[in-house]
Formats: sequence, structure tokens, C-alpha cells
Amino acid sequence: MIMQPSDDHGVSKFGLPALMWALVLLGLYASSRYSDLLFHNLVELTGVLVALLIFTLVWNTRRVLDNHYLLFIGIASLFSGVLELVHIYAYNGMGMVPGPAADLAAQLWIAFRYVSGISFLLAPFFIDRKLNVAATMASYAAATAVLVSAIFLGWFPVCYREGMGMTPFKTASEYAVTLILLAALGLLYRKRSAFEPGVLYLLGGSLLAFMISGLSYLRQIVVVDVAGAAGHFFELLADYLIYRAVVVTGLVEPAKLLFRNLKLSEEALHKAKDELELRVRERTAELARSNAELQAEAAERKRAEDRLVRLATAVESAAEAVVITDPSTGVIQYVNPVFEQITGYTPQEALGRTLHFLESGKNDEEYFRGLREALTRDGVWRGKLMNEKKDGTLYIEECTVSPVRNSHGGIVNYIYLKRDVTEKMRLEAITESVRAMEDIGYVFSGLRNEFGNPINSINMILGILRNKMDSLPGEAVRNYLDLMTDQIARVEFLLRSLKSFNLYETQDLQNVAVPAFIDNFLPLVKEDYARKGIDLSVSVASDAAWVHADPLALQQVLLSVLNNASEAVNGRKDPKITVAVSRAGGMIRLRVEDNGRGIPEDRMKNLFKPFYTTKEHGTGLGLVIVKKMLARMNGAIYIMSRKDEGTSVDIELAEGANVSP
Repeated sequence: MIMQPSDDHGVSKFGLPALMWALVLLGLYASSRYSDLLFHNLVELTGVLVALLIFTLVWNTRRVLDNHYLLFIGIASLFSGVLELVHIYAYNGMGMVPGPAADLAAQLWIAFRYVSGISFLLAPFFIDRKLNVAATMASYAAATAVLVSAIFLGWFPVCYREGMGMTPFKTASEYAVTLILLAALGLLYRKRSAFEPGVLYLLGGSLLAFMISGLSYLRQIVVVDVAGAAGHFFELLADYLIYRAVVVTGLVEPAKLLFRNLKLSEEALHKAKDELELRVRERTAELARSNAELQAEAAERKRAEDRLVRLATAVESAAEAVVITDPSTGVIQYVNPVFEQITGYTPQEALGRTLHFLESGKNDEEYFRGLREALTRDGVWRGKLMNEKKDGTLYIEECTVSPVRNSHGGIVNYIYLKRDVTEKMRLEAITESVRAMEDIGYVFSGLRNEFGNPINSINMILGILRNKMDSLPGEAVRNYLDLMTDQIARVEFLLRSLKSFNLYETQDLQNVAVPAFIDNFLPLVKEDYARKGIDLSVSVASDAAWVHADPLALQQVLLSVLNNASEAVNGRKDPKITVAVSRAGGMIRLRVEDNGRGIPEDRMKNLFKPFYTTKEHGTGLGLVIVKKMLARMNGAIYIMSRKDEGTSVDIELAEGANVSP
């Protein structure tokens, strides 16, 4: 921790009144005019005293100091002060060294400068580090002893020559020390956040004054001259500023320093307490949130469990048999009670087996291959199976197979919904038989009318010709023959329609590309519609790409529906027919809309009855054939119409798989 100055020791207050400073400087200047030696010794002794005072204060308060920057500077001050003191005694004119003393004093001065500069360079590294006092003292003592020995034994480079002045070594050394001090100032600036601004300014000012002092000595021609005097004044300023920096930091008043540290410690303790209380509150709030989340999770889990219970109850109570199997092996993992009611097998007898144990042999491998292909293509299969119960009874079941997927889309199970429809199909067969007899009667009635009328007309004409053949003119005979020909053509047309009824009895279902089918179909009707002035528009949705159908049968269906639409718009203003192909729920829908006459509501229920027609010359078989062909393709047709507004016909077929290369 770096000590901060008290408020009453700022940079703006140097401790000595301006008058005293003026008197001191005036006295020093007067001493320089009186005796250079006296002036030199006063300044240097001041530096020695400051160095020793700093060391004494730091050393005696080292146990309460946690500012190791100042502790390092204090130890360095002791040994730099020793070098400076020896420099004073060796100075030229002191008479304590035999022979010329200028070079010896200059050598000691350079040694002092190097020790001081390097000490300031190293000191910032101990702002955040603990100083080993014994090792530091030993290092400085050894370095000082080596330097003094080298100087007095003549091993140190010459720094001053009589009559020539400073040597290149001394000049280079002054510049080197200046650079070292400049680097020390840079390190001090980098660590500025660790110092109170006032202390930082004092330390920085001391380093600058020490640098200027050394550079001033470079202007000397003799040992003492004006440049040397300026250097001494800057040296004195450097000593004062370092002294002020140490004093401001609290070395003169250690008790006050201790109180301040206690206050800082108390503040730090309060801050830590506040932070701890804040963290406790935050942690308490976090725990409360976690508790609320856990409660919400528990409630959600309870709701999920309730849903599972309801689901399990619903499955157990379902009217259909529910079977769940493993997707890879087909092994049964679950059956509900209805499964036992239908098959006679208990859950214990069914679990661990595959559904093949119910097979009756009536469904061949081709049938099951189609089942698997439908599952792969559509994701679901619906159909009928003839299976065998435990007692050997055959039964027909309606079955729906669909996959159960996880959150990643992977299949984790297959679920089967099974319903015994044996009795239902028996009743439907009876109903169908009754309906077939009714339809046969309706068909025979229609055939009797449709064929009876032209035959009666032909018989009547033949009777006329037989009775009046000799008296009738040739033109009348030809007219009667034309009428007979028309009636015969009517019978031929009915026979062709009946032939079309069985034309597509066997179909070739395949995956048909919808866009290509529409492109090939349009030329069959487009020219005829353009000639009749009918506006035909066709649109195919991008996702309606494939349909599962017989292409020839589908073409016949669409031609029949469009033919009805073109007859419906005949004579209407701005006749228009729209064909739209779209995809909906796994089905492909072809919608044909027109703005024709429409169909009255009372006639809608009879549209698919054989020989029932709303057209003047219709046979009543067109929509019957269309519905039959669509049924063969597993499709359906729906008609909606309003009189005088138009008709909409929806043809729905299963979506096909993409078989493009």
C-alpha cells in the first residue's frame, strides 16, 4: 500500500516561508562568491544530511511502514550519502588527499550519481513487492565497497584531467545517469495511481532536478565555475524535494501515519462488510429465485405427472387397442387392456414379442413392404389387416401406424392404433349389397329409359314406313331415315359411355410430377377455350410438386371436369375458368372454379347418381365415371356450387414422393 500525504502537506506548501527560502538561497549565493569550496561543501553536506535523515527515519519506522518504495529509497540514501560524504572529503582544496584531488572527487561523484540513479530506477519495482531488507543492505554495502576500492586503487576510469577538464567517460556517464533517471521517471509515471498527486509531483520534481544538476556539470570547464554553481543549486533542490516527498508521506509523524492506516483499515473493513452484506443479500435473493424456480419446476413437474397420468388413463381406457414397439427390433413394449379384448392375448403374453405372432397369412410380404414404404414416405400408414386371435378366429382390424419422435427428430417408438372392424365390415357389406340392389334397379330403370326411348322412336318410324312406303314421297322417306339414324347414334353414344365406365378399371399408380403434367395437359384444352372466348388461368404452388396417381386416368378426370365447366360458362358474360393446384395436409388439391350458371341446391345431392344429368344432352355418367376413377386412385371429389354464381370442384389425391434423379 502506498502512503498518501495529509491535506496540510500539499505541493503548494513547502513547509518553509518564502522569506526563509530567499535568505537561504542568498546566503548560499554569498558563500559561492566568497569561497567555492565553502559553497560546495554546504550543498553537498545538505545532501548528506538529507540522505542520512531519510535513512534514519525509514530505518526506525520500517516495522510500521508498508511502503517498500520508500524503504528501498531510504536504504539507498544511506550508501549514496556515504559516497557523497567521501566525495566531500576528497574534493579539491580540502587537503585530505595527497596530490591532485580533482579526478578522485569526480570519480566519487560519478559513483554517487550511478548509485542514486539506479536506486531510483529500481525503487518502483518494490511498490507492489515486499523488500528483503537484509539482502538489500548487503547488496548496497558490497556495491559501495567495490566502488570505493576501485576508485582508491586506481581501477576506476579517469573522470577529470587537469587543464583539460572532464574526460569522455565522465561526460558519457552523466548522459547515462540522465537516461537512467529519465527511465525511472517513466516507471514512476506508470505507477502514478499508487501515489497521492502531491507525493508524485515531489518525487518527479526531485528526479528532474537531479537530471538537470548532472547536465549542468557537463558545462564545467574547471571544477568550480558558474555551470557548477547552477548544478549545485539544482542538486540542493533535488535533495529538498525528495526530503519533502518522504516527509509528506508521513515519516516525520509515524503516529499520524499509523492512525491513517488504521482509518484506511477501518474503511476497508466497512467496505468489506458492506460488500459481504451485499453479497449475502444477492445470494439470498438468488436463493429465493432458485427456490421460486424449484417450486415452479416442481409445480410444472406435478402438472406433467398429472398429464402423464391422464394420458396413461386415456390410453388404458381407449376404445382402440394401443401397441407401442421398439423402432429397431419391432419388439412390443406396451399394450393396453383393449388389446387383450380383441386378440385374447394378455399383456404378459404379448410383451417381448413382435406383432408377427398375430399374422394369419392372408397378408403377403408385398402388403407389408407397401406398409413400410408408406411409413418411410408419408410418416404414417393406415390400412386393414386380417389377423388371427388366440383362439384361431380370423378378424379384420383397421390399423394406423405412426412414429413417436424425440426433440431431435429421431424415432424412439412406433405406436399402433388397432380397431376390430370385422362386424362393422359385415354390416357394411350387407348395406352395400342393399345399396347395390337399389343402384342396379336405378341403373336398369335408367337403361330402360335411355335405350327404350330411341328404340320406341325407331319402331314408330318403321311402322310408318311399313304402312305408307308406297305412298310417301322420297323426301319424306329420307327424313324418316335421318330420324332413325339420330336415334341409333344416341344408342351408340350411350354404349360408348358405358364402355368408359370400365375403361380405367385397372390403374397404374405412380409418382407424377405436377408441373410437367399440367404443362402437357394444357395444350389439350387451351386452343378450344381461346376459340370459345373463355379466359383460362392456371397456377401451381411451389410445394405441390408430386402427386400419386395414374396419369392417364387423372387426365381423363380433369378433361371431364373442365368440359363441364366450359359448358357451364357458355353464354355467360366474361366466361372464366381457374385451375389452381396446391398442397394441403399431405394431399394435392386441384381446384377448378368457373363463373358459370351454377347448380341448384336441390340437384346437388343427385350429381353422382348414374344417368342423372342437369344438362340438356348429358348422359348422367360423366361424374359417376370421374368419382370411380378417383376412388381407384385413393382420391376424392367435392363440388360446391351456387346458382348463377358459379361452381368450384376440388379433386384431392395423395401427395407423391420426389423421384427426380
